[in-house]
Amino acid sequence: MFLAILLGLCCVPLFFLNLCLLAMFFLGLYTSTWKKTLANVVGICSVKKWYRNRNVYTPQVDYEYLVEGVRYVGNITSFNIEPYYRSSALAEKNASKKYPIGTFIYVFVNPRNPSSSVINAGVSISGFVALVVGVVCMAICIRMLINSLH
Repeated sequence: MFLAILLGLCCVPLFFLNLCLLAMFFLGLYTSTWKKTLANVVGICSVKKWYRNRNVYTPQVDYEYLVEGVRYVGNITSFNIEPYYRSSALAEKNASKKYPIGTFIYVFVNPRNPSSSVINAGVSISGFVALVVGVVCMAICIRMLINSLH
C-alpha cells in the first residue's frame, strides 16, 4: 500500500508536467498556421530565471510589426524549450548574433489576435522528444501504480 501511495504522489506532478508539455506542443503546432509578417528588431535583453538551484538567463528579442496599419510589439521567440545561459551578457550576445537590432525578420502573427506573435513557429524536435518522454514516463508510472494495487 505504501508503494501505491508513493507512486501516486509521483504520478500527480508528472501528470501536470505532461499537460503543460502537451499544451506547448499544440500551441507550437497552431503557430505554424499563423500569418507571416515582417518585423523590425528593436531590442535585446535577457530574462533571469531560477533553474536547478542557480540563476540562468534566456534571451529576449523585442520586435515591432504592423497589422492593418496598427503597430504591435512582441518578444516571444518560440513556444518550444528555450536555451539557457549562465550569464546575462552571453544570452544577449548570442541573441544579438541571430537577431541584430535594426534588422528585419519574419514573425508569425495570430490572425485572430494580432497582439500574439512568435518568431519561430512550429514544434522543435526537442519539444516533441520532451512530450514523448513525458508520456512514456507517465505510462510507466501508471502501470506500476496499477500493479502495486493488485
